[in-house]
Amino acid sequence: MRILPLATVLAACILASPPSGAQTPPRPGFVASYQATDDASHAEVRAHIQSGGFLEQLATYLNRWIRLPRAVTLQLAECQESGVEYDAAAKTVNACYRTFDRFQGLAQGETDLRAASGAIHFMLTHGAAHAMVDVLALPQSARSEEGVYQLTALLLVNTYQMAETSLRGVQRVMELDTTWAQWGYARRHQLTAERLRGLACLVYGSAPEREAARFYAGLRESGLVSAARAPRCRAEHIRVIEVWGVRLDRYFHH
Repeated sequence: MRILPLATVLAACILASPPSGAQTPPRPGFVASYQATDDASHAEVRAHIQSGGFLEQLATYLNRWIRLPRAVTLQLAECQESGVEYDAAAKTVNACYRTFDRFQGLAQGETDLRAASGAIHFMLTHGAAHAMVDVLALPQSARSEEGVYQLTALLLVNTYQMAETSLRGVQRVMELDTTWAQWGYARRHQLTAERLRGLACLVYGSAPEREAARFYAGLRESGLVSAARAPRCRAEHIRVIEVWGVRLDRYFHH
C-alpha cells in the first residue's frame, strides 16, 4: 500500500495558507515531534510531513490562540491501533501512523484523500482540545467528550481556516468506512453522525446567519447543518462561547 499521497495532501492543506510570520512555537506550548519508525511506508509518511512542517504549523496556530503553562507535544507515532489519542502522562497527542494506513485504504481518489486529510486535521484538533483541558486543569464538566467537542469546534473556528474542510472530511470518511461504528477511536470518543452534526452547528453559528450561509455553505450543502437547525446555530454557539470564555479567559492571548 502506498501511503505518500495522503501525506502529500495533508501537508499541502495546512501549508496552503500558513500564518504570516510563522516561527518556532514558544515553549511552554504546543511543540512538534516526529517519532522514528522502522516501517518503510510509515518512514515515508514521516519524512514527507516533517519536511513540510505540518505539525509545526498546527502548533503555531494553536499557540497564537492559547497560552499553556507547560509543553504539550503533537507527535506522529507508532501505536497499537489507528487513531489520534492524548497521553496525559506524557502530555503528548499521538497521531498514529496506522491512521494513514486506514484512511489511505478507504480513499477512492484524490477527492477522498483530501477528505481524509481533513479528518486527520479534525482528530489532531480534538486531541489538542483534550490536552488543553488536562494541562489547564479545567473542571470536570469540561472534561466530558461533549465539553471537549465544544472546545474542538472553537479551535477549528479560531485557529486556522480548516473548520468546514475538517468536518466534511470526517463526514466523508464515515461514509467510506463501513466499520466506523466499530472502530476503537470512534467508540472511545463517541464520534457519531449526530455528534458531527452538533459540531457543524457550532461552527456554522460562529458567524451571523447571513454570513454563515456564505462562509459555511458547504455545511448546508452536505447536510451537516439542516435548514431547520441553521437558524438556531448562532444561539448554540453563543452559549458555548459564554461557558468557554469564562474557563479560558486568563489563558487567551489578549
